[in-house]
Amino acid sequence: MKRKKNEGRKVHGQNGQLPTLTNQLLRNEGTNSNPQGRSGPDKKIRSKSMNKTKHTTRRDAKYRLMVGTLNCRTLNGEEKVVELEEELKDIKWDIIGLCETKRKGETSTILKSGNLLYNYGPPTTSTKGIGFIVNQKIKESIREIKPYNERIIEITIRINERYNLRILQVYAPTSTSEEEEIENFYEDLEKAINSKKEKFTIIMGDFNAKIGKNINNSSLIGNFGLGNRNLRGDLLEEFLGKQQLYVMNTFFKKKEKKKWTWRAPNGTTKNEIDYILTDKKHIIQDVSTISKFKFFSDHRLVRATVKIDTKWERTKLCSKKKTLIKTEILNTKCKEFKIEIENRFNLLEDTNDNLELQNKEITDIIITAAKKVTSDTTNRKEGKLTDETKRLFKRRRELLQDRNAKSNIEYIEHCKVLRKNIRTDIRNYNTNAIEKTIKNNNSMKILRRNLSSGREQIIGIKKKDGNGKYGM
Repeated sequence: MKRKKNEGRKVHGQNGQLPTLTNQLLRNEGTNSNPQGRSGPDKKIRSKSMNKTKHTTRRDAKYRLMVGTLNCRTLNGEEKVVELEEELKDIKWDIIGLCETKRKGETSTILKSGNLLYNYGPPTTSTKGIGFIVNQKIKESIREIKPYNERIIEITIRINERYNLRILQVYAPTSTSEEEEIENFYEDLEKAINSKKEKFTIIMGDFNAKIGKNINNSSLIGNFGLGNRNLRGDLLEEFLGKQQLYVMNTFFKKKEKKKWTWRAPNGTTKNEIDYILTDKKHIIQDVSTISKFKFFSDHRLVRATVKIDTKWERTKLCSKKKTLIKTEILNTKCKEFKIEIENRFNLLEDTNDNLELQNKEITDIIITAAKKVTSDTTNRKEGKLTDETKRLFKRRRELLQDRNAKSNIEYIEHCKVLRKNIRTDIRNYNTNAIEKTIKNNNSMKILRRNLSSGREQIIGIKKKDGNGKYGM
């Protein structure tokens, strides 16, 4: 008969403290063994094979980002922000540039999710507007966000101590605008690009122009454009030549149904008018439209995979942090810890006599149990949307799989119900929070903070005369 490993073995503590073996394992968790006696990672490696390994690791140091652009048509209202974040949960992304937000003024908000939402629009009217939403994982890497006007904005991301990535989000005038307005837009964009230099630059957004096929055999345009070029496309090509920018959408072969970025109100006319441009073609690994992203807009999200080989410094800006074991919490949960370990030992059978393997299994059990017991779930905040509303999001994605969904009455009615449910859920959430605060006589300051979309940030300090801001 097989003997269970936990027979005759118990984990005890003294005076409510953790056993010495457990504390030793937890202290050693996350550190590397050093049987060769090396003094540290900076010590030179003598072996030729080890030198080769080190060179490979250095060469493979990559900086990877998922960057996208979206004309959201409007982001004015809390329900639209909630809807945007709900759709972003299902895709990989780091930075999304936003066009036509229709939000007033300049605002910078840390949302409840931890993501950063930055907007710049006209101070008095809900028109135009441009901005970024930045994933919480990389928001600490932001060097600068600088708006030029309601159609051009830039964000600078730190790659390492030597290099930065500069991203400009643009929203060009529509086809009904005057020629003078179009010319002014490209002049402003040219000034913005030339205002400073970085090693890597990306320009993306809604250009309201059709590049189409590469009819002039330009090296800046690939062979996989969609449709035919229009007059605005000629203006864009001229601009590309001046700035030596590549239209990366056209360099990746995709099916036609995965190329279009905008659909006309009739539901049948589809064009490619949202582009991602760059001055370094090799840093873009892929550009594609994201079909599973179903935000209520006639534009589709265009996403690029950016991969930069730094070669000088391995970066971990987007890597997940290791789960740390909080021994203070563990000391207060000795009973739960003991039960968790006993349950895991009960599943362990004595199938071999290898002492090293047994030691590894026991170590893994103790560390895994400690992480589970000390995992902090108290900071998880309840969302404002109910499960019923989330199911409506899922249903809307299913309806949009149909090519003629825009003209489908069921789809239109479903969207109305969804928007109504979002408003109702937010209203109910706020009402319940107010009632709970009054009943428990809690802080109104904390209530206002909980009901807000996020934490507002200071954009700048006005000068003494009230004109302009310092640093701008």
